[in-house]
Amino acid sequence: MQYKVHLLSLSASEYSVSRACVDTVKTILTANQVSVSQSDVRDLPPVWVNGSSPAGYSPKYADLATELAQCDGYVLFFPVHCYSMASTAKVVTEVLFTPLKRRPMGFVTVAGGRNSFLAVRDMMSSLIFDSEALIFPKHVFLTEDDLDMHFKPGPEVYKRLEAFSNDFSRFVKVVKPFWANP
Repeated sequence: MQYKVHLLSLSASEYSVSRACVDTVKTILTANQVSVSQSDVRDLPPVWVNGSSPAGYSPKYADLATELAQCDGYVLFFPVHCYSMASTAKVVTEVLFTPLKRRPMGFVTVAGGRNSFLAVRDMMSSLIFDSEALIFPKHVFLTEDDLDMHFKPGPEVYKRLEAFSNDFSRFVKVVKPFWANP
């Protein structure tokens, strides 16, 4: 059986450290026979969250919701600002609430310093309570110092991304019977 994971970059920054990790995760998941799709928050128009379904927003949100509904799991890549998730990450997950329901979620997060690593818990809590998301317990946290001079994951963070991606692909396969047959 083929599994599909969607990689969603949620940084508004042009030079995003989290976005710099997307290709690495995509390559490793693909090597694990996982089909991968991806999107970037910069391709979506800004919105005010009003509680409507994705169809109530720009057609780009409805199209992305349709794509996400066809996926078996998601990896969110987002920055941490002031010890909390980026507003773009919160807005997009609020708008796309329905397709994320009861699906596996993994996280690659970035902050300016190592003391922000717990900020991912806000996103995890929100997705658990609002979407009944199945949170993958391991996440990758990094800073800009973890990238090499070419703005690519350095050897140490590559190992962490590899372990995360390998384990996440197994997690998606193991939990699919749970969410696919409620």
